[in-house]
Amino acid sequence: MESYHFLFPYERVPQGSRIVIYGAGKMGQAYLEQMKLTGYCKVMALADRNYAQYQNLVVPVISPEKIHDCSPDVVVIALRVQNHLKEFLSVLDAQGISQEKIICGEERQEISILVQSQNLWD
Repeated sequence: MESYHFLFPYERVPQGSRIVIYGAGKMGQAYLEQMKLTGYCKVMALADRNYAQYQNLVVPVISPEKIHDCSPDVVVIALRVQNHLKEFLSVLDAQGISQEKIICGEERQEISILVQSQNLWD
């Protein structure tokens, strides 16, 4: 069974939201894949400062300074290393995106709730 270290923060994002995923690396692409598989939210775009290198994705990849143009309900920050979080938040603040619309994703610990170490029927 495939494990998701980058599980979308379903519990914090209302279903049906129009979202922008801020970060187009492994975590952002994992979130995009989950949204495409489930249809849980509509991904308007991914945003990344290196947006030119991600133009082969199934949604537009834009400059972070253009997030506001997408009018998202929620911006999901897909950031594995928190070193750049202040930078991300200042870019969003400069666009007038309220903190209530910002969700920070995080790498999850592997949880094996479906796998038992011993057989239940023994």
